[in-house]
Formats: sequence, C-alpha cells, structure tokens
Amino acid sequence: MEIPKQITTALMNETLRDDELRAILSKLESDKDKERFGLVCKRWLHLQSTDRKKLCVRAGPAMLKKMALRFSRVLELDLSHSVNRGFYPGITDSDLGVIAKGFSGLRVLNLQDSPVQYPKLMDGSPNTATIRQCLAAMIIDLKVELSDLNSNSLKMGVSFKNISPHPRTISRDLYLPNVFFPNEVGFDPFDPNIVLVGGNSEGITDVGMISVANGLSGLQALDASHCKNKKLTEKGLAVIAKGCCNLRTLHLAGCRFISDGLLQNLSNSCPKLEELGLQGCIKITDSGLTSLVTGCRRIKYLDVSKCGNIGDTGVSSVSNICSSHLRTLKLLDCYKVGNESILTLSKSCKNLETLVIGGCRDISDGPLTLLVNSCHESLKCLRMDWCLNISDSALSCIFSQCRNLEALDIGCCEEVTDSPFQVFGSGDFESSLKVLRVINCPKITLVGISMLLRSCNKLEYLDLRSCPHITKVGCDEAGLQFPESCKVKFMESLVELDGQADAFF
Repeated sequence: MEIPKQITTALMNETLRDDELRAILSKLESDKDKERFGLVCKRWLHLQSTDRKKLCVRAGPAMLKKMALRFSRVLELDLSHSVNRGFYPGITDSDLGVIAKGFSGLRVLNLQDSPVQYPKLMDGSPNTATIRQCLAAMIIDLKVELSDLNSNSLKMGVSFKNISPHPRTISRDLYLPNVFFPNEVGFDPFDPNIVLVGGNSEGITDVGMISVANGLSGLQALDASHCKNKKLTEKGLAVIAKGCCNLRTLHLAGCRFISDGLLQNLSNSCPKLEELGLQGCIKITDSGLTSLVTGCRRIKYLDVSKCGNIGDTGVSSVSNICSSHLRTLKLLDCYKVGNESILTLSKSCKNLETLVIGGCRDISDGPLTLLVNSCHESLKCLRMDWCLNISDSALSCIFSQCRNLEALDIGCCEEVTDSPFQVFGSGDFESSLKVLRVINCPKITLVGISMLLRSCNKLEYLDLRSCPHITKVGCDEAGLQFPESCKVKFMESLVELDGQADAFF
C-alpha cells in the first residue's frame, strides 16, 4: 500500500514579504478597501497604517503621540478648523510640540482656523437650522454689553445672573457642545455685537512655531491662516522661514500682525517659495513685496487681497521678476492698484491664469484690453467686480479673445450693456464659460442673456441678482433655456454664501 506524501500548506503571511504586501495595498483604489486590508491581522494593519500619507485629525497631545507611532510615514497633517470640523480647545503649543517630535517627515501642515459664516434665507432671515449645526462644538466669542446680558434677546441656555449689570464691554469664551436654537428664540447671529469664530487656535504662540521650525526642517507647506492670537507674532513665523528653508507654500490670511519684515525673512531663507497667501495682512506694503521677490523669484500664486497698502509699485515688482512663473494674482480691494499694474502684467506675464482685481476702481478699458490680448490663451478666471471704469470695450475683447475663460465676475460694472454678448449671438463657437456673475448690472437685459446662452452650454452657475431688467418670470416668458446643470440666481440675498462660484476666484 502506497503512503501518500505529506502536504504542507504555507501561510500567506509567511510567504509574502512586506514590500509585496505594500504592492498589493497600492493596487487598492478605494479607502474602504484599504481599511479592510488593515483588518486582516496586526501585521497588515501596521503596513496599512505606515503606508498612509495624509491625516485629517482632531486630537490633543496624548492622541497625537499615539498617531505618530502608528502613522509613522505621514507627509500631510490637517488640523484645520471649519464649520464642519471644529474642536475644543483647538490647536495649542503642546500639540505642535508633539507634531514636531513625532511626525519628523511631515511636508504639509494645515493649522487654518476658518471663521464661521452663516447663510441667510431668501427673505434675509437667519437660517436657524444651519446656525444650530454650525455652532455645535464651536467656540463663541461674545462681545456684548453687560447691561444687556440678562435681556431676553440672548437666550443660549447660559446664565449671566451673577454678573453685575455695569455698562462696559466684555469678551468671554464659551464652549457650547450641544447648542439648540428653536425658531422662536430671538438670537441674531448677524448682530454686530456678536462675533462667531470657527474653532479656536488661540493656543498657538511663537513657542509652538519655534517647535515646528526646529523639528520639521523638511516642511514644504504651512497654512496658519486666521490664527489671531496676539502671542503669535512675526518673530515666530520668522523662525519658520529660517528653519524651513524648503517652504514652497505658505498661507497666512487674516494674520494682521505680519509686516514687511517677514517678507524679507522669506526672501533671505526660502528661495523655493511658490505660493503665498497674505489676504487681509494689512501691514504689508509695496516695499515688502519688492523685498520678497528679490529672493523668491519663483512665485506662482500670490494673494494680497484686502491689503490696502499694496499699490502699483509692489505689483509691478512681482510682475517683472516672477514673470515666467506667475499664474495666479489676487488683488481684491487693493484700491491703490491701477492701470500701471495691469500694463506691467500685460508686458511681462504671458501665462497668467487667474486674476482678481475686484474693487480696483481705477483700472480702465485700455490697459485691461492689452492684458487680455497678452494672456488670452492662458486666462481662465477673471474677477473684476466694482471696476467702475470697465465698459463694453474691454468686455467685448474678453469674450472674443479668451476662449478658455471659465469664470468671470463683472458685478457692479454699471457701464456694461448687452453689446459684448453679441460675440455669442452667432453661435459660431462653444464657450468654456462655467461661472458668470453679473450682479447689479442695470444695463444688461434679457437680450444679452439670450445671446449668452447660444454659445455657453457649459454654464454651471449664473448670478443675475439685482439686475432690474432680468427676472425669473421674464426669462420664462422669453422662453430662455438654461443648461440643465446650471444654477441660476435671481432674487436671493446678496450676502448669501455660495462656494460653487467662490471656488473659482
């Protein structure tokens, strides 16, 4: 009788090496499949954890230490606050200390603290359902008069009865994890005496930034926008510039303490800088921009919106030195910027893709036409609302030359009429336009919109608010047919938020 040979079965874990299992993991496309991969056994969980490159977390120092041990190869860490992602007490220096020690290979760090903004209903009243969602687990900085604290106008389940009603202003942080506002409550989130902010990054100081600079020398991107703590100063960010010489992206929107000194430090230490966001940094001047581009000559993206001290000198310096690299330039409400800036851009920056000049009221048709002729192949997004000197001449050039234009804002350009839209009337070409804002353009009528629709089949968003000759009823009676996927606004509140359009600008 023949004795059968013994059959040996090799287990998968004994056969496959780590690199082979990682190769299998890399083939999985969905995050759910990757999570299932980690549920097989501890070894596979370790491989799945160490393969993760990005984390979006809400955690304190203790949990961050555990995460650093488990996710040892993370390159991007997102601790940003938003309406939907807020936590108490927010990011602190202790957190940054743990991050600097535990995530030494980090390349991208997001500490953005976005202020909460609330949409209104069509009738202008607050949307209480949205307010209730937004305020859950958020910080409210209440600046109110003590004499009003016991009034019925503020009902939040918080008692102020023990506070003597002296008429002076206070500032108090309250953590409200389960706030509920029924419709009958007389709470007005738009009251100028009440300031709502998302999250609370007031724990970040210069100490935390110094920890980041010392521990994350390979950092390439940092977003510390809207960190309002007075203990976070230019000194801490100067250390970041010196310690993180490989910085390519830096966003500091709303950090009003920043001055030209930081731009000089960036120029001296960060020659690879490509993207810089300084929206609302009101101390920045032309001198700072000139110093910046002396060393940072590869700037592709620059946002100095609402920096009232920026004028033609600074913009011209950026245009001349970064001419071959500059793709996005945002100058919203930089009222000192005029025709000289536009002329310099037209001569130097042939590859400009996004230009925001809304609120720059001194810009006129001639220089803008030269810019359009220069950048007509590359220009994709143009915002020029409240440019009161812009008329049909410039807009006709934009429509006829910029065939790749995807987003345009001509709100409050009161001299614009239906005439430029004749370019679309023949239907000879298909426009790439996806977003168009014509808010408060009193000379544009249904005739112009009807011509627009003949060639703009890709429209996704059309804002027609406050145009007296254009109404929904009028469009229906005229038989105008908008693209099926197009969102059209006629009567909503002008303060209503809409990220769909804002994403382009």
